[in-house]
Amino acid sequence: RPVAHRFAFLTAAAIVPLILVGAGVTSKEAGMAFPDWPTSDSHLLNPPGWLSNNAKLWEHGHRLLGWFVGMLAIGLAAVTWRSGGWIRACGVGVLVAIVVQGVMGGLRVREVSTELALLHGVWGQLCFCLACITALLTSRRWTESDRERISAHRVVMFRRSCLAATVFVVVQLIVGGIYRHFEAQWALVGHIFWAVAVV
Repeated sequence: RPVAHRFAFLTAAAIVPLILVGAGVTSKEAGMAFPDWPTSDSHLLNPPGWLSNNAKLWEHGHRLLGWFVGMLAIGLAAVTWRSGGWIRACGVGVLVAIVVQGVMGGLRVREVSTELALLHGVWGQLCFCLACITALLTSRRWTESDRERISAHRVVMFRRSCLAATVFVVVQLIVGGIYRHFEAQWALVGHIFWAVAVV
């Protein structure tokens, strides 16, 4: 499991710059710098002039980071396969989630869809969360912890709290995405006030 933990940690860590660059793509309105996908100006890798054009630099850089994260996710699925159970499910789940994310990003370009851009942004952060969960489940401290000491009541309360927190955060992501992509003023107000509930 140490190898699986390292892969999961690296995958989660690599998703962070991917999300940040993706946010930059939206901020700089560079999402349609290339009208095609999976190629960029009909080139699979490094189209001519992409380094000198700011919009193309952001968008193609985002795509390259996506390829890198995808390769890490394939490795993660491979090394967690032997473990079986929840470890395998999480490893394969990360790969499937990232493939869905990549296809969603490509369809956003092909369909010129703002709705898909919103889903793409929210789904990317959920991919990060799933990779973090996989890193936690494969860590030595988790696998060697003495969970028998924890009372059943505390476990149930913990699970319910985690579920509630997850729902609150996902709602916050969606409302924030609605404001970012559609500039709806109600979403901005909701995003600010809902942040209190999330905290």
